[in-house]
Amino acid sequence: MLVRAARGAGLLVLALAAGCQSLVPPTTLDVPYTQEQVWAVAPFANESGVSIVDPFRFADSFMIEATQVDGITMLPVNRVIYAMRTLEMADIRTVNDAMSVMNLLDLDGLVVGSVTVYEPYRPLKLGIAVQLYTRAGGNTWDGQHVRDLADSPVGDTWGGATAGRPVAQSGNVFDSSNHQTLLDLAEYTAGRSEPDSAYGSDLYLVSMDVYARFVCYRLLADLLAQERAQLMPVADASP
Repeated sequence: MLVRAARGAGLLVLALAAGCQSLVPPTTLDVPYTQEQVWAVAPFANESGVSIVDPFRFADSFMIEATQVDGITMLPVNRVIYAMRTLEMADIRTVNDAMSVMNLLDLDGLVVGSVTVYEPYRPLKLGIAVQLYTRAGGNTWDGQHVRDLADSPVGDTWGGATAGRPVAQSGNVFDSSNHQTLLDLAEYTAGRSEPDSAYGSDLYLVSMDVYARFVCYRLLADLLAQERAQLMPVADASP
């Protein structure tokens, strides 16, 4: 019995070792902040014209991706819902709405978003626009702006940020038949898929739930890049 158990343990070790040879670490995001930040995500609006869209699910997807970032502590989406109900707020339309929620929950950052395009059949297509509010941030923003982002490339800006108050926004339509999207997806799925599963990384091309995680990751990366550019300006280059 002991010999059989030892043999089984040895086979398990060999199997794990073989599996580890094909494992790669996933890509990760860095924050530009010097202190731990507390963020939350508000329930997304549905501007896609598709009634079956559950915008709460996409807010959860964004929250899960942000949870993976060292330096950011995320509150659950239902905490934001509770705060909005306490404030008798159906949705977040103005900067004052956002700041009221942030003050009630003692947040450093609040992400507000909208689902703009939703096509759950292959090739998957998902459009999301997001804006990040921070305690040091402000903008003359309203709900129309986040919808306008759907037609703008990632990184384009709009509105006027108040001087000294950084704010970030991003939006795009992620079409899984687009080659650049596929390249970005391949980078994201490395280290995030089961190598021996039936679908492998192709799961991200057939399931909107996991594809949404990729989309949220790309948007979050852009928000953090914009924050870094505003909070850590490049020093003047010396000759």
